[in-house]
Amino acid sequence: MPRYAYIPVHKTTNDIPPHLTIDEFQDKKVIKIDSTEISKEEYEWLKKELKESCYCFSCDSKMKFVAPKRKHQHFSHISRRECFAAESLAHASVKRNLYERFKKRGYKVAVERSFQFHNKQLYTDIAVMEKKDILAIEVQASPGIKLSTIAERTSTYAEADIPTAWVVILDSFFGEGKFTSTKENVLVHYDDGTSGYEEKLLPYSTATPFIVTSEIPKSFLFLMEQYKYIIAVNHEGHFFMIRRVKIEGYVFEIYRIEQDKVVDTLLKTDITTLVYRSADKHEDPDHELLHNDGNHKEEDESLEGEKLLEEWGIPFDTAYQEEQEQLKTETAIDILQIIEETKKREQLHNKKERLLEAYNQQIIESVEHLKAAKQSFQDLEHKLSVQYSEIEELNLKRVKDKELDEINERKQAEIELKKREQADLQLYLQHERTKKESMKKERSESEERAIKLNPLLQSIGEFFHSHTVDDLKRLKFSYIGLSHYVYNYLDNDSLGAIPYREFEAYLDRDLHELLNQVFIEKEGNERIERQNAEDQQKKNKLCESIQEMQLQADFFIVRDIDAWRSKSLQEVEKLHKRVKAHYQKLTQLTLF
Repeated sequence: MPRYAYIPVHKTTNDIPPHLTIDEFQDKKVIKIDSTEISKEEYEWLKKELKESCYCFSCDSKMKFVAPKRKHQHFSHISRRECFAAESLAHASVKRNLYERFKKRGYKVAVERSFQFHNKQLYTDIAVMEKKDILAIEVQASPGIKLSTIAERTSTYAEADIPTAWVVILDSFFGEGKFTSTKENVLVHYDDGTSGYEEKLLPYSTATPFIVTSEIPKSFLFLMEQYKYIIAVNHEGHFFMIRRVKIEGYVFEIYRIEQDKVVDTLLKTDITTLVYRSADKHEDPDHELLHNDGNHKEEDESLEGEKLLEEWGIPFDTAYQEEQEQLKTETAIDILQIIEETKKREQLHNKKERLLEAYNQQIIESVEHLKAAKQSFQDLEHKLSVQYSEIEELNLKRVKDKELDEINERKQAEIELKKREQADLQLYLQHERTKKESMKKERSESEERAIKLNPLLQSIGEFFHSHTVDDLKRLKFSYIGLSHYVYNYLDNDSLGAIPYREFEAYLDRDLHELLNQVFIEKEGNERIERQNAEDQQKKNKLCESIQEMQLQADFFIVRDIDAWRSKSLQEVEKLHKRVKAHYQKLTQLTLF
C-alpha cells in the first residue's frame, strides 16, 4: 500500500495545509503527500482543490486516496497494479536490489508473490525459491507497522516452514538524523603536518555503537526481541546488521555487511513463530497482509519504474565501489560468524531461562508438596493427640495396679544391691591387704639393696666423673653394654663379691640414670666455663675500647679500668655505651 503520492502545483493552489509540503519530481514542483498524516480537513481540501487524481512518485501514474474506517489510509493505483516502486523509491530500490542479488546467485525470485496458507492470503515483498519457498523477505520503511501484523506474517510463513527476514530501511524507518550516523568522524594527519576530522564510512572490521536519539519504535524493539538482530540498509546503499550488546536491554551495536555477503546473511534467517496479543480488541492485521498495490510482473519481463529507480533510487553501485575501496585497507569481520555467535548466545540464554523456569517449577511443586506434607502432619498430629489421650486414660487405670508391684521390686532390688556392695567391699579390703604386704616386702628389699649397692653406686659415680664429656657421650651411645663396661673397669675391691649377673640385674637402669646425670652436670659446667671465657673476652675488648677513647679525647670517666674487668658483662656494656656517647659528643665539637 503506497504511502506517498504527489499532486502538481498550480498557480491557483493556495493555503496548502502543513502536512502537504512542496517537493521536486522530474524537474517540476509538486506537493508531496504522506497518507499517514492526512487529516479530515486536509482530505476535504484535496477533494475541493483538485479536479484530478494524485500521481505515483515511482511510475508517474494516477492514484487515488483510500481512507477506509478500519484500514490504514493509503494511496492506490487507479489503472495499474504492476508498479514495482509503489511504496517509495527507497523501498522499491531495496526490493529491486535484493531481487537482483538472489537472482544472480541462481535462485528463483518473485516480487510481491501471492501466498495462501490455511485460508490466509499474503503478498510477500520478495520470495526466494528453489523447488519450494525457502525465504520470505519483508522490506520495512515505516515504523508504524502493527506488531500484530509482524507476528501474523512471520507466524503464517513459519507454519509453512518458511523463514521470514525483515530488512529495515534506516533513514525511512527512524527518520534522518534520529539515529547514530552510518558514518564517523576520523582524525586524519595530512602530509603538510596538519590534521583534521574527515567523515568516513563505518569500518567493516569492528562493531560501532548504534544509538537512536528519538523514541525507539515499538516495531523495532519487537523485531529485535524476537530475532536478536536486524538487517538494515541506508539511503546510500550500504548494508548493516544491528544487534543487542547484551541479551536484555536497549544497548545496540551496528556492523557493516559486505554486499557480497547480503544473500548469505539473509539466508541465515531461522524459522520463527511470533506470539503477540494486542490490547486493542478491534485491531485487525489482515488488511496489512495484502499489500498488493506493488505487484510485479513475471520475472522474465522488464520491471516497472526501472528507469526511475536507476536515476533516483538508492545508489547501490556507488556504495559497492566505496565498499571495495574501503576493503583494500581493512579486513571485514565475518558477519556470518557474528550471526552464529548471536544465535548461540540466544540459545544459551534460552537454555538458562528454561533451566530457571524448571527450577522455579520445582520450587513451586516443592512448596506445594511441603504444604500438603504439613497438612498431613497436622492431621496425623491431631490423630496421635487423640490416641495419646486414650492411652493416658488406660495408663492411669493401670498405674494403681502396678504401684504395689513396683514398690516390692524396688525393695528387693535394694536388698540385692546391699548384698553386692558388701561382697565388693570384702574383695576390696582383701586386695588392699595383699597390695600393702607386697609393697612392704618390695620396700624392704629395696632398702636392703640400697644399703648394699649405695657404696658401689658412689664409686661408679666417681668413675663417671673422671671421664670427659666427649668420653661420656661415646660411652652413652656405644653399642657395648654399659653394665659390662663398668663391671670390667671397676676394681675388685669396689665390686666386692657381687657376681656380674646380679650386678647387671640390679644396676643396669641405675647406671644409665647415673650416667645421664653426670653427663648433664659436666656438660653444663663446660658450657658455663665457655660462656664465662667468652664474656671475659668481650669485657676485655670493651675495656680496651673505653681506655682508647678516653686517651684520644683526653677525658677520664673511669681511671681504674682493670677494676671493671671483674664486673659483669652487662655493667661493662653500659659503661662502654656511656663513654662512647661522651666521646662522640667531644669529637663532633672539635670539628667546629
